[in-house]
Amino acid sequence: MLETRRQYRLRLMQSLGKPFAGRFYWTPLPTGQWDLMAFASKYHRDPPDDNRTWKEVVAILSLKWGIDSIQLARRINDCPHGLPRGRVVPMANGVWGVFLGSDIPTGSDVESVLRSFRLPANTQVMTDEKEQIIPEQTERVRLALMV
Repeated sequence: MLETRRQYRLRLMQSLGKPFAGRFYWTPLPTGQWDLMAFASKYHRDPPDDNRTWKEVVAILSLKWGIDSIQLARRINDCPHGLPRGRVVPMANGVWGVFLGSDIPTGSDVESVLRSFRLPANTQVMTDEKEQIIPEQTERVRLALMV
C-alpha cells in the first residue's frame, strides 16, 4: 500500500508537467542493480520529512527483498543515511536545486533524478554533506538485506 500511495503521488505530480520538490533514494535490488525511488512532496515545494520517507523506503525494501517488514524496521529504521540519497528543492533565485551525496551508485545517474522530478535544464546539481551516506548505517543496511 505504501508503494501505491507513493506511486500515485509521484504520477500525479509528474502529470502536471511542472517541476516539483521531493526526496529520493537509490535502493539496491536483489538483481544487484540500483533503483531510483522518488518521493514527491505533498506540499509541492518542500521536500518530505526525512524520517517518514525513510520508513516508507524500509517498507518498500521489505517487499522487494521478501524480508519481514517488522524485522527489517527493527534493524534499519534508524539508518536514513544508509543508502545514497538526495533532495530536490526550489532555490531563492528561482532555479531548482538537486542536493545529493558524492556516492551515486555505479550505473545510476543524475539525469534520472532530473526526469523523475520534471526538472528544467538549468537545474543546479550540488553535493551536500547532509545527503552523504554514513558508513556505519550503510553496513547495517547491507547486513539486513544480506548483500
